[in-house]
Amino acid sequence: MKGDEKGNLLTIFCLVIACLNVFMSDTCYAQKQEKKITLKKMEFQPPIPVLESYAELLLLREVAFEAIDFDWNLVPYVKAEHQNLIENKIRKKSDIKLTLKNLNLVKLNHDKDNFYFYFSFSKPKFKTIVINDEILRAALLQVDTKTTFMTNIHNLEAMLTYDRLITLVQLKKKWKEVFPFYSFDTVFLKSQLSAEEMRFSNTTIRDKDLPSSLEEAFLLFDLAPLNSQACENILDILGIELSKIKKIVGEHCKKLSKDSQINDNEIKELTIDVY
Repeated sequence: MKGDEKGNLLTIFCLVIACLNVFMSDTCYAQKQEKKITLKKMEFQPPIPVLESYAELLLLREVAFEAIDFDWNLVPYVKAEHQNLIENKIRKKSDIKLTLKNLNLVKLNHDKDNFYFYFSFSKPKFKTIVINDEILRAALLQVDTKTTFMTNIHNLEAMLTYDRLITLVQLKKKWKEVFPFYSFDTVFLKSQLSAEEMRFSNTTIRDKDLPSSLEEAFLLFDLAPLNSQACENILDILGIELSKIKKIVGEHCKKLSKDSQINDNEIKELTIDVY
C-alpha cells in the first residue's frame, strides 16, 4: 500500500475515533433543526433583543413539549384517540430541563401584525416515558386548569372506558368539575332528586329551543336529567367517539321512556276505574 493511501486511511480512522469519543456530538450525529416562533406586535414595542430572548423561551417550551416519546407496550388495550389525549396531558405536566445546542437566530422577518423569529439548533435527545396502569390513572385524574370542554368530556369518556382503574368517587369528582348539577347522581347513583332539583324535569321544551351544540345540550341535560326531551336531545348529538357516555346516557333515556309509559298506563287504569 502506498504511503499517501496509508495516510488517508489513518486520517479517516482518526476522524471516526474522534466522533466516537464525542458520542452524539454536534459534529458527527446531531441533526440540525429549524423552527419559527411568531410574536404579535404590541402597542408599546420592547427592543428587539428583549423580543428575541422571549422568542427563545417560547422555543425552549415548544421543543421540550415535543421532546418526549411514549412506549404503550404495557397497556396495548388503550385506544389510539385516548393515547393522544394521555400524551398531551403528560406533556403539559412534564417539566423537562432542556438546553438547545448550537442555537442561532437564522433570520428575523415581520409584517404589520407579527415578528417571525427563525431559529436553528441541534436536535435534542428525546425522553421516553413507558406508560403503565399507574401513569395512565394519574393522567386521567390530572387536574387541568386551562382546557376545553371537548378535552374534558373526552377525558370522562376515557375514564369510563378504563373504569377498572378509576373509583366511583374519583369519577364523580371529575364529572362534577364539568357538570356540577344533577346528572351524575341521577345517572350513575340512581339518586332521587328533591323538588327543587326536579323543577325543570317536567318542563316542555319547544323543538326549536333545544340546543344543537354538544356543550349546551349536556349542560341542559345536567340541569334536567329527568327531562325526556333533554335526554333524547343529548343522545341525538353524542357521536360514536363518545360511545361509552352515549351507551350510559342511552340506558338512562330508555328507563325514562319506560317509566313514562308505566305512568301513562297507571293514569289510564285510574280513568277506567272512575268511569
